[in-house]
Amino acid sequence: MADLRRGRRTQPGPAFTGGTGADVVFECAGGSPKQGLAGTKTVRQAIEAVRSGGKLIGVSWFGGPFELDVDALRERSLRYLFPDISTQAHLEHTVRLVATGRVSLRPGITHVLAGIESVPQAFEITANKGKYHAINPAQVMMRST
Repeated sequence: MADLRRGRRTQPGPAFTGGTGADVVFECAGGSPKQGLAGTKTVRQAIEAVRSGGKLIGVSWFGGPFELDVDALRERSLRYLFPDISTQAHLEHTVRLVATGRVSLRPGITHVLAGIESVPQAFEITANKGKYHAINPAQVMMRST
């Protein structure tokens, strides 16, 4: 479990839920160690945090194959699912959540870059997320003058 507002990990799922684990766990913190990210250990943490019969939602991109203990999922009747992020309906729903204030993007913004001269810095941040404490790929805003 993590509290992004405080920038730290809180109690693991079973401790946080009185021993049962969470119904749904979103694994969003893993990624390529080459970029300074957590690798696949967050998948194991997610498996430990979810209740038997629960769901794991895999959001992270790992940059390559990794070993997964399928028997551990089977023994606890866990489902490992991936969000459908490629549909127009999903994108429209996401925009509505942000536009209505139900979801705030501010906690996920780690750097603000502007202008074409910032593109090399954006590549540097994206390639070395751990070093820069970045969560997502850097994006540069361009404004017309």
